[in-house]
Amino acid sequence: MKSQPQLTLQEQDFVERLVAESRRSRSATPASTCRRRCWSTAQIHLDTRVRAHAGVNSLEGIGMAEAPRGILIHHYKVDEQGAIRWANLIIATGHNNLAINRSIEEVSKHFVDGKHLKEGMLNRVSAVVRAYDPCLSCSTHATGQAVLHIQLVAHDGTVLDELRS
Repeated sequence: MKSQPQLTLQEQDFVERLVAESRRSRSATPASTCRRRCWSTAQIHLDTRVRAHAGVNSLEGIGMAEAPRGILIHHYKVDEQGAIRWANLIIATGHNNLAINRSIEEVSKHFVDGKHLKEGMLNRVSAVVRAYDPCLSCSTHATGQAVLHIQLVAHDGTVLDELRS
């Protein structure tokens, strides 16, 4: 039988807690077997000599990932130590922005009557935004403030009408 490795007090405490937990769970495994397994587990998880070393293999990187809201593009530049020095993220909202704006423009053609906003515009605009970007409507509001606020503004900047949810 191999001799037990020399463990630090922290590692020994970890092993004893694992053994005590196995006793509380009424494990059929004898405590001595559990203790041997725990010593091995402690050796694997707590050994300070085990390290993963990674270095910088490129000073610039670009990645893309498909997500439920659309494509995420990320572009990073790092220094020789791997610290991020520049980052540019193009999120799904950025990709969807033109389509959202054009759809809201189409909604406004039906819900703007001269100098007034018609009933139902808030619901329609909200539905348009959620159709393209379901997370946007929840992720951009502040507690206690209106989630959606639409203003009809004249060419001179005067607010002619407004709606709040």
